[in-house]
Amino acid sequence: MSDSPDYVIIGAGLSGTVLASRLSEDPTVIVTVLEAGTAPFHDNDIDTPGYFRNNIGVPTKDWAFFSTPQKNLGDRPVFLPRGKNVGGTSLSETFTFEDENAAKCGFKFDKEYYGTSGPLQRTVPRYFDAISLPWIQTVQKFGVKANPDPLPNRPQNAGDNTGTWITTGTLDKKSVRSSAASAYYEPNQSRPNLKIILGAQAARVIVSGKETLVATGVEYLQDGVLHRINATKEVILSAGSYKTSQILELSGIGDPEVLKKFGIEATVNLPGDHVTATFTAKLTPGHQTWAKMSDPEFAKAQEEEFKATGGGMLSGLPSAFAFLPVKDLDKDGAIASLVRKLSLPSSPVTEMQKQWVQNDKVSFLELSAFDRFIPGTLRAPETDADYMSSTLILMHPFSYGSVHITSSDPTAVPAIDHNYLDNEVDIKILVEGYKLLREIYKKSPLKEHIMAEVSPGLGIQTDADITQYIRKTIGTTFHPIGTASMLPRKDGGVVDARLKVYGTQNLRVVDASVLPIHLSAHLQGTLYAVAEKVKIFRPP
Repeated sequence: MSDSPDYVIIGAGLSGTVLASRLSEDPTVIVTVLEAGTAPFHDNDIDTPGYFRNNIGVPTKDWAFFSTPQKNLGDRPVFLPRGKNVGGTSLSETFTFEDENAAKCGFKFDKEYYGTSGPLQRTVPRYFDAISLPWIQTVQKFGVKANPDPLPNRPQNAGDNTGTWITTGTLDKKSVRSSAASAYYEPNQSRPNLKIILGAQAARVIVSGKETLVATGVEYLQDGVLHRINATKEVILSAGSYKTSQILELSGIGDPEVLKKFGIEATVNLPGDHVTATFTAKLTPGHQTWAKMSDPEFAKAQEEEFKATGGGMLSGLPSAFAFLPVKDLDKDGAIASLVRKLSLPSSPVTEMQKQWVQNDKVSFLELSAFDRFIPGTLRAPETDADYMSSTLILMHPFSYGSVHITSSDPTAVPAIDHNYLDNEVDIKILVEGYKLLREIYKKSPLKEHIMAEVSPGLGIQTDADITQYIRKTIGTTFHPIGTASMLPRKDGGVVDARLKVYGTQNLRVVDASVLPIHLSAHLQGTLYAVAEKVKIFRPP
């Protein structure tokens, strides 16, 4: 293959893998992808949905970043997992629904609005835990509507994902994970015009020109040796929200005040997460939860069942969710009042977000039901006890952070400052979410399954106590966005509507970095759509 391909894509994660597959459909187009990771995209922990957490923190699969010490979390750094092999974070993200049980929870599958011919597989897992249905039924008793299918293409929904629902899943017919790697790259890896270079960590994009820069190639490190690869048409950054912004700055594209600290000449002057808290309860005896997997014999039997039939506990993941607009949490108008008083830099993003507080079809808090003890609480699980947990995920935080280089060395870790919980609105939404969950767990039919609240714990009752608990325990939901936002340049944007970096002729960003405002959802589906759409921007 040519040393000067048409396209050089930095990062073989979800977006980069999809884009490489689509661009190389044309046999006359040569595509090379630089991927820092070296791990295979198939192994037992990747392919088995129930083992998704086993991939987090593994050095060959995960960048395992940490944030800077967070001033509003007691100077605590937050662990920030990011995928580091072909397929990226799509190798650890998957959600599921089970046909019969989903129907019991009100899910309605309509083939008219679901594709059947795309590469990514969505299927019907064979396992559904016993606590999801009573959890959903109880949440609905608090006035949260049932949403039979939040798919935005349905005319009656038009993007409304509020309410309780069962999520769909990216699994094949054997309940094996369907990822960007297995769906897009694996079937096409033998194409002579498609190449992925593993263990290749991008150092910088090589640019030339004055008024409008031209990206001519990429420098990258492999086994400690610096290499250069040229691109005849475009360089595309798909390295993820943390690495993409770092590579842009290493390439001289960013705030001159930041770059000059590290001896980098500014060639283009441009300006520079969902958070999760957890509620956990101990279940009454007789439940079969994930805790049973600590029994080697039980775990072995589950693995054998999964391999033989694609069923059993390992075939699925927690699937019950509730997405709440502010009105479901703000009975006295206190949250809306705090939003009106909130002082933020004026921008289209902040103004839209403030308007969404009043919109009953925009979710601000995600709740879920998990048949397990989730790490992140201040307590440890008891041996031989069964637990269930609910996560509280803030979908539209008013806290804004930054990612910047800490050195001109491309192997140095960037400074990632999410600036978590720097305002009263974010805190108030989470506090009210905790108070609502506490009432949900006390009400039938769920309460018949509950033995005792574990965390926060009955000793934490006042708003001030709950706030302190949140500051000590919140973490990431693995959904960083917006470090190279698609906005007008005057509003702080980095890329235009065709995802081209301002001031450049042929440098694009295609990953979650470009999303300027957070979604009321997990990112995976949107990122597949963005990458699929970008292929139409291909120059002649």
